[in-house]
Amino acid sequence: MTKINIITYPDKIFSDVLTIVLIHPSTDIKNEVQTILSNSDLACNVYVYDDNKFDPNHVDWLLSIFHQSNICILDLDNCSTHIHALSSYLIAKPKTFWLTNGSDLVYNHISNNRIFDLDFMTQLGGYFEKK
Repeated sequence: MTKINIITYPDKIFSDVLTIVLIHPSTDIKNEVQTILSNSDLACNVYVYDDNKFDPNHVDWLLSIFHQSNICILDLDNCSTHIHALSSYLIAKPKTFWLTNGSDLVYNHISNNRIFDLDFMTQLGGYFEKK
């Protein structure tokens, strides 16, 4: 049985397991992550940030967990204004995979980690294994 911890602000877990951060994920993204992780024997911490109001403490928390994470999935179409202000920083990191329905974005010049679904997760460095 897979052990998955879902964590939200202000909590943090310091453990040596795969850590994924979902930033403003759609319901479809949440469901895809759940399906992928349920087909794996991997222990995993999944941080979910989807708060729309600006709070400096939330930003500090988000940046802190982002730095300790292995994978970040950023849904630009659902992001709040204050997260859009951080998005180019987040997208510039190789662990960030980002989604959007927009086109002709400058983010394409920063990172080629644009995704359209989460199928890529099954191929990431042996993290996930299908049963």
